[in-house]
Amino acid sequence: MKNIKYTAPIGMFIKKHYCPKCSNILTTHKIKKIVNSESEEAKDFDFTSDAIDAMGHLVGDVEFIRYVYRCGNCDIEIINSDMIKHEREKIGKKERSWHKTLGLILFILSAVVFILFFIFFKSDKISVKNYYSVNPFYVYLQKHYCPQCNLVLKVKYDSKIVNSNSSEAKDYNFIIGDSTARGDVEFRTNFFFCQNCELGIPFDEMKKYEKEKE
Repeated sequence: MKNIKYTAPIGMFIKKHYCPKCSNILTTHKIKKIVNSESEEAKDFDFTSDAIDAMGHLVGDVEFIRYVYRCGNCDIEIINSDMIKHEREKIGKKERSWHKTLGLILFILSAVVFILFFIFFKSDKISVKNYYSVNPFYVYLQKHYCPQCNLVLKVKYDSKIVNSNSSEAKDYNFIIGDSTARGDVEFRTNFFFCQNCELGIPFDEMKKYEKEKE
């Protein structure tokens, strides 16, 4: 009775495998070879067996049946161990590529976060307080005309930066809304300005002039 030993890993049949050269789908092919356990080439084959009657080792003529991958396009044969090695290397390259892409994305996000943090928290922006001698509705909800050339007036402002800890801070009101500003605060005194005459007019004086004109 001839002994038979199969070498057919289940992974060869449960999923598709692709040719390393042309990416064509590989097929599996059965290869048979009879080897005697006493022959010179026996050293290249595994005669161990789990069969009870073999006593752990096959003797005499043994028919080795194994499967290989074959590409119908390239006409090459690939043994299972080489295919496993190739597929692992391919997965490793994909993982390394993904890791590089992920690293680049994280680097860009970190740079964006740093820039935003610098803009909003580390910039030299200071608090601004506007001074109006009249109700702002009067300033912006109607047009005002230059007393000299009758052109529409624009709104400009004079600016002065005062630190809340300086000696001159006592002359300024640092309350903005519901809170008190700290550090450098820009105080803006708004007024009307004629671009044609280059005439500057305080809001309260303009209001007084318009009432007298009525």
